[in-house]
Amino acid sequence: MNFTTHARRRGSIKGGIFLALFSLPFAAVGVGMTVWLWRDVMLSREIKNQWRPVPAVVKDVELERHRGSKGGTTYETTVTYAYTFEGRTYESSRLGLSGGADNIGDYQQKLYAELSHSRETERPVECRVNPADPTQAVLRPDWRPEMGLFHAVFGLVFGAVGLGLFSGCVAGAISGLRTAPLKRRHPQEPWLWRSEWQSPVLLAPLGRKLVVATAVLAWVHIVTAPLWSALPASWATGGAFKWVLSGMLLLVLVVSGFCVRTILHARKYRGARVEFDALPLRPGGLCNARLYLPQTISLGATLELALVCSHSVTTGRGKQRTTNTTKIWTHHETVTGLIGPQQAIPFSCRLPESVPVTTLDYPNDVHTWTFEATADVPGVDLNLKFEVPVFATGARQTS
Repeated sequence: MNFTTHARRRGSIKGGIFLALFSLPFAAVGVGMTVWLWRDVMLSREIKNQWRPVPAVVKDVELERHRGSKGGTTYETTVTYAYTFEGRTYESSRLGLSGGADNIGDYQQKLYAELSHSRETERPVECRVNPADPTQAVLRPDWRPEMGLFHAVFGLVFGAVGLGLFSGCVAGAISGLRTAPLKRRHPQEPWLWRSEWQSPVLLAPLGRKLVVATAVLAWVHIVTAPLWSALPASWATGGAFKWVLSGMLLLVLVVSGFCVRTILHARKYRGARVEFDALPLRPGGLCNARLYLPQTISLGATLELALVCSHSVTTGRGKQRTTNTTKIWTHHETVTGLIGPQQAIPFSCRLPESVPVTTLDYPNDVHTWTFEATADVPGVDLNLKFEVPVFATGARQTS
């Protein structure tokens, strides 16, 4: 291993560690917001089912204003009320499930107006008292859908970024541990650095897509499940919040549909494979392959097969980081008619002499070769990509 390669690999390891550490605060915020949302929902349910409703008298109420360092203003309603439980009188200042100031909607202002009116008219309000500990009471046991939506947005965005980056780092580390022995064993044969390239038979890479789509689907619904119960009430009361909540849940349905489609595609075409006469392919050599599908392709469908060389260049850093991908060489073949399960579908072409080889060591300037199969069929369309190694090695192939 030369000095440049060693330095690049060491830099890649440091970058992976930094990225993993960078992702942890995002993941913590996403998980924390989700836990906060579910904590309010479950606590509200517990209080309504197990704590007893009793009348309370508002003794004092104020609307506090807090101005932030960036100029924003938040509001917090504070209250003191008295209630009688089993012959004894208690006082409490607990208003809702979670205290603190906020500026989400006009909830605090409306609550202050309502409690001020109750104090002025000496009209009792209802509070919930913990029968196991009567000193514990809460005036508003309902969880706030507006606050829940705020928590859900942060849970989705920060959770997706943090958990996604961290999972990618873990997957990359595992892949690196698997490939490191192969690189040491075959330092001059990069086509042997990946275990899936050890054989001329390539399986459709659907397992990771299935896992990722399932994880995203589960996370999205874990975060947003409580919001669905608030949708009818938001439309009954009116206001702009119903549109915001409806838009959020519509986006959830779109993401869920994409995930479900990915899951169905992975399950439907699981076991698809392509067999080559030999790997790696080489510039100027022949590519003879046979595709096998687990599902029947109907008479009316057209199966498109292609061998594609793509060039991806990544520039910039951080938020300015962009990747541009262009196809620099493609060979297409079309197959029509009925294709049965596990029927060999032949594909053959010759690679030009001047095409670039597969890139493994330069992540910002990459040439990738893929064997692709697509078809519009009833149900979930066929869309498969197999990454193929192409290197300048071995004897010249002849027809």
